Amino acid sequence: KDADAALRYGMLVLRGGDKAEAQRWLLRALELAEAPPVNSRVVTMAGRLLVGVSLEAADLQIRQGRFLEALALIESARRHARQPGQFTECFVRQELCLVKRNDFTALRALYESMIQSDPDFGVGSDPEIPVRYYASIMLARLLSASAGRELDVISLYESLLAAPDNLTFERLPLRQLAVNALAALLEARGRGHYAEREAEAAALLKHGDRASLQRALRQYPLALASDDAALQLALADFAAGAYLPAAAFINGLFDELAQRPRRGELLALLALCQYRGGEALRARLTAMRALREFPEGSLSLEGRRASFKEWLEPLLKVAPSPEDVALPPRMASPLTELWSESWKAGTPFITIPAQPAPGTSPLLYMARMSGELPLMGVNPKDGSLAFTGGQNGLLGLNQCIRTKDGVLLVFTRGFVFVTDRGETRWTARLAASPDDVDVRDGMILYSSVGTRSASRQMRIAALDAVSGAQTWETTLDAQDVLWLRQTPLGVVALLAGSEDQLLLLDIESGREIRRAKLPNASARNSRARPFMLNDQLCITDERGMVRLFALEDFSVKAQVASNLVRPSMCLPFKGQVLVVGYPGAALVDAAAGKTVWRATFDREDIHDRALMGDVLALALSRDYETARVVGLSMADGKQVFSEVIETAEKEERLKLKAAVALQDGAAFGFAVTDISMGMPLLKGFRLVVLDKTGRRRLDWSKPAAGSVEYMQLSAVDGYIVVAADQTTHCFGAKE
Repeated sequence: KDADAALRYGMLVLRGGDKAEAQRWLLRALELAEAPPVNSRVVTMAGRLLVGVSLEAADLQIRQGRFLEALALIESARRHARQPGQFTECFVRQELCLVKRNDFTALRALYESMIQSDPDFGVGSDPEIPVRYYASIMLARLLSASAGRELDVISLYESLLAAPDNLTFERLPLRQLAVNALAALLEARGRGHYAEREAEAAALLKHGDRASLQRALRQYPLALASDDAALQLALADFAAGAYLPAAAFINGLFDELAQRPRRGELLALLALCQYRGGEALRARLTAMRALREFPEGSLSLEGRRASFKEWLEPLLKVAPSPEDVALPPRMASPLTELWSESWKAGTPFITIPAQPAPGTSPLLYMARMSGELPLMGVNPKDGSLAFTGGQNGLLGLNQCIRTKDGVLLVFTRGFVFVTDRGETRWTARLAASPDDVDVRDGMILYSSVGTRSASRQMRIAALDAVSGAQTWETTLDAQDVLWLRQTPLGVVALLAGSEDQLLLLDIESGREIRRAKLPNASARNSRARPFMLNDQLCITDERGMVRLFALEDFSVKAQVASNLVRPSMCLPFKGQVLVVGYPGAALVDAAAGKTVWRATFDREDIHDRALMGDVLALALSRDYETARVVGLSMADGKQVFSEVIETAEKEERLKLKAAVALQDGAAFGFAVTDISMGMPLLKGFRLVVLDKTGRRRLDWSKPAAGSVEYMQLSAVDGYIVVAADQTTHCFGAKE
């Protein structure tokens, strides 16, 4: 009469293998434990053991094909079950037994009883869902195999529409699973079976209030009136200026059901919401999709109805990058050294690339080649550190690109996006160096070397500038990507391979649209980068031939010979093209097919160039013995000035290391060398700043015997910065 003793004896007998005798004692223990006062511990353990014995025997009967015996054992286990998990085990085996027996009548009765009684146990895992939902899904699938049961199937799936969002089945939220199934049913059997729901949704739509519209959308997601309700809700948010909430709402609609009756209008409205909400990239991609899928569509908005083309074409225009329209940095007057700072111990190099277009306040972006936080934002006034950031292993800082939200910093091994306050928005590490980086309207384009080693492979990828997430990538068989740019027609790339080619990619997916072979296959040997000129692509080849290509078909629209070989620079200038190469410089009018002016220099090499507004400065030397800077008028190519840069000693040589253009002048950085025992020996560094008339505004030098010949030169508004001899120097006007 002791429940504990009966339980222990039953467990002992069970270990001995006599299951029938064990069951008798376990039943006795359960009976005694359930008598007042209830011994819950014994009830739980005895019930679990009884259920386990019965189900183990049922599994054996199922394997042997003796389904009636198995069902009896499962029923016995259910009578002894006390915990939700035990009921689940019984249900799963009963379902399996009926399926194997092909007893679909009993199976349907099982599902119906679970739906009606709604017992407190679940089925499945991660997460487990209430058996009522599971039975509704399985019964709907069972009934959908038979014609004439469509209304029952619809009712069963509708019972899932209000299920909690965290419940999933077959990796889908229950509501999403139900919507997908209903859409497939109506497509296969016809929308006539949904007529009653259509009428109920239309009645809710007539009420017009927000609650009724939301109810129609929630309860009748496949009704045509529900799409009308969705559009009215989104338009109301748009009119209230809640552009991003409206965009999130429409995206949620498409996530639930992509092919909606009013998909076109919702897509167009989504693009406009994204655009006015500041998401230019997403707006442009959505607008392209809407125009491609619905070229004749129209939308009523803000009191008028207009075509999608009229509403969305402004969104397709690729806005110029702030870097494209920014003026060169201003030159301070007078120039003097403001501060200098030695590099920290263990810093091999500091990289200071061309600085971005001005932000809210002047800031110098530079990076150490080592350390946990290599990125530095430095106040040019006094050299104080405004912020640090980045990650170890990003290596050198190669490019700084201004966007409307901050600055994109391009490193040798990735990207860092920072605000003007120095807050890091995101960091992306890459396996290969990003090249040809183009940022505009929220999209970052770049190329890098691919991963396949059998042959040369290049990769082009697009990132979302807001989050750094990858939008798409494509891999190309090519030796190099020479140039990459977003255009209104798509992404244009200049490829070098066995033959040079122009490639047009879809801006949404990176899919190839068109490619064309370049004349003479010589773009790869030209250091002059292509650029856009009056909506045409300007490419200068190694022979100095300037060509304009139409983006629509990559046909040559105009060409003119500059008569300069191996061009090092090619820039737009007031609708014309400035070319610098050997043996001089020229301004050509490609559209008219003529040379405006041409200047040449006999027996002198051009080492660098800087465009100072309407004056072109060229740094020249003859056998590295003398150095001079020549200024040419951009109006007629005539010489404005010629400034010889002397050396302190006759044996010294000046080696140009860098040049930076300013609004009203240019800065040139030199390494000063001498010849010792037939070998060049570094003696120091020199910075010369000239204005547009050739007058020296600064001539600074620093001895650096024993140092490495490494020099970085950059500028921001009112400041010039030099990194050399393990020290950073900044020049400007003292306040």
